[in-house]
Amino acid sequence: MSALAGRTAAVVGSGPAVAAITAALAAAGATVRAVNAGGDFGTPDIVVHADLPPLRPRALMATDGAAWDEVAEAPIRRALLTAQAAHRSATRLIFVVPTVSMEGAADFAGQAGALEAVRLLAKSAARRWAANGLTVNVVSPAMADLQPDLAASDAGRTKPALAGGLETLAQAVVWLAGPGAAGITGATIPTDGGAVLVP
Repeated sequence: MSALAGRTAAVVGSGPAVAAITAALAAAGATVRAVNAGGDFGTPDIVVHADLPPLRPRALMATDGAAWDEVAEAPIRRALLTAQAAHRSATRLIFVVPTVSMEGAADFAGQAGALEAVRLLAKSAARRWAANGLTVNVVSPAMADLQPDLAASDAGRTKPALAGGLETLAQAVVWLAGPGAAGITGATIPTDGGAVLVP
């Protein structure tokens, strides 16, 4: 029997990472739908938030209020709304947060700050909601896995020891969604191939 047979899942966001995660969850037996941020995703068992800020470099001195809201503040609000909606029915909430949140990168200050805030939101929710049977975890790919043209930028400066990629990201999500991870909450699982070796 497939690990996620009979389970329902919503994957929030768009792009190649969402496609890879959706396909992997479906292959594991879940009934999956991808939804845009802010959309009504019903009452699934599994919620994956892969709605990321724009992964475009912007110098701090060239960042005005509107740009800061786009890359730093709006993503946190969207993550909060996903978490609040997931709390209604889910037993698994998984955030996709690139490892740039933990190491920073030149010209990605807004994104790194927003993503680290989402990672801390996940840890706080994990502690608060554990008694409700909801686990909350983070999967952290390299930014270059999500947007390959960033490999030559400061965001891709740390070379991985192993290949990571979207398949590794998607399989980590499947594992966290499954029964084998029932006792894991508040964790960050790096899938960047060892590029950022942090606890």
